[in-house]
Amino acid sequence: MPWIGLDDTDTLSGGCTTYEFHLLITELSRLSDLGSPWGIPQDTRLVRLWPFASKRTRGNAALALKIDVLEGHENSLLDFLEGWYISLKKRISELEVVQSNHSERLQHSPEPCLLYLNKQFPDFYWKAVRGHVTLEDAKKTVLEDPLSKIWSDEKKMSGLIGSLAAISWRGDDDCTWELTAYRRIENYLTKRRISHDSVKLMSDKYNKTLLNRDPNSKKPLISPNTPCPVLYGIRAENDIDALNAHEYLQSFDENEICTSHQIWRTNQATGDHIEKRYTGVLNSNPIILKGGHIYLEISGISEGVNEERLMAFEESGNIKQLANDLKKGDTIEWMGLRCPTGEIHLERLKLVKATIGNRKRPMCVCGVRFESSGKNQPLRCKCGKTFPRLWEGEKRDPSEWKEPSSGNRRHLSKPLNRI
Repeated sequence: MPWIGLDDTDTLSGGCTTYEFHLLITELSRLSDLGSPWGIPQDTRLVRLWPFASKRTRGNAALALKIDVLEGHENSLLDFLEGWYISLKKRISELEVVQSNHSERLQHSPEPCLLYLNKQFPDFYWKAVRGHVTLEDAKKTVLEDPLSKIWSDEKKMSGLIGSLAAISWRGDDDCTWELTAYRRIENYLTKRRISHDSVKLMSDKYNKTLLNRDPNSKKPLISPNTPCPVLYGIRAENDIDALNAHEYLQSFDENEICTSHQIWRTNQATGDHIEKRYTGVLNSNPIILKGGHIYLEISGISEGVNEERLMAFEESGNIKQLANDLKKGDTIEWMGLRCPTGEIHLERLKLVKATIGNRKRPMCVCGVRFESSGKNQPLRCKCGKTFPRLWEGEKRDPSEWKEPSSGNRRHLSKPLNRI
């Protein structure tokens, strides 16, 4: 069964790839109902990719769907897709490229790509969600399907990477769902009207929804702050709860009414971007950097790890606090993502074994501390008493896993309550 993928249609000033793909899904469905030789789109998915991709706009998401076509009528679908892509190019050609106020990363003009494939390439997905892949890698992979079709500018087609990865994701082991609600066009430049109380009530009523509110600030996390068509996105463990939660929010008179919605299967909150966890020992006490971030130097215990540099950012909350309290010699366990400069940005941290702090020799009954009497010899006091070799001092218990709050985690990060 053929697949269709899309990526890279937006800028920070406007546009929205999920909305453009929603329009495509809507039109394909409408034409199917009218007798076009293809079925209703299936397995509509929103797939997040490597968070450090240089040409990402915000959350680095790409879209895909599966569609059934009557045998011998594939060209009808391809002709439709070509016409739709031409209209897409016209819609996004006027988008202004603006630079971010909180990131030094250079923003680029959209390089949209619409991709038609007859097979998936799971290995490519795993490469694209865990690290850098090149456009040449994507082109070479697509050529393995002789029936593939690419609509894109030959010199500007970075969207091919996301389109291919979204199609290639399977999500057999884990997935979540998101319902994205879209705004009426006359509301695009106005503040979104979603009451805090309604989001709290929705979260309490539908406990299979995910990451709706920040537990510290109590602020809703479902609505973006950008001038895009999205009103909100509700993430959940299943599509039914996502839909029911959406209908519940829409029942509040004070909430803004959406014009349409789309349900996606997603890799959000699955942890797909991180391969495994590691264990190591601190070489030195934590180093506090400008801005309150914590830098840790580690020697490895885990197989394949010699030395690592870990970063706990100020915004990571509980992770940063634990990192700040660590001592030289502590054994820790961590999960995180390596950034292009080599450091690992921590997404989960745990103290496995703590060193004894403020170490001292034990006190003799005579009131004087024992002293060493030589290598492998018992401790000895001036009064003549001896004692086994040991240290006394401040003892710290191992910790549970620590993670950032809901408002300061990556879309891909797997919450502890999903393990």
